[in-house]
Amino acid sequence: MTMTMTGVILSIVISGVIALFITHRFLRERMGAGLAVMFLLPLLGCGLYVYLTKPPTAAEPLQAPAYTPATQEDVEALSKTLEAAPDDLGSVIAMAEAYMSRDEYDEAITMLKSKEQNFPQGELTVQIAKAYFAKGLLFAEQGRFDEALKTLRTAREVSPESAPFLPDLDHFIRMIENRMAKE
Repeated sequence: MTMTMTGVILSIVISGVIALFITHRFLRERMGAGLAVMFLLPLLGCGLYVYLTKPPTAAEPLQAPAYTPATQEDVEALSKTLEAAPDDLGSVIAMAEAYMSRDEYDEAITMLKSKEQNFPQGELTVQIAKAYFAKGLLFAEQGRFDEALKTLRTAREVSPESAPFLPDLDHFIRMIENRMAKE
């Protein structure tokens, strides 16, 4: 039972108890007026509850929040931050994300590969694979399936087995392979 329905039922019961308390004297003296108050008061309480709580109406379809790519100023600010702290993992990843948000995947990949030696534990490997993955999806969206498949396979090769997007990556590779086999 929803919270709104529970509230409505609760308001009817409480209004009914109050109505009985108020009207028990009237019921003995004036039966008609007492019964009218006894039934109208719960309805009034229910109506007041519905009016005050504004039950949900039919919602508009859900929409994803507007996506805004990084601006040139964002990229410049991140570049300055990266120059000041070239070994800051957060700045490197933020810069790669900024490039990818602008569909500048080659820049993201080049930058990540140049910084990879600074992070020997492989922290950037997932980001590099993610950039290849996004670039491959862009190629597929543009109908450039040969390039998409090549780029997605590269993403698969550089991805560590712990990458959270591997099932999706494998799915897209199979999907493009199937589509190319049909053509």
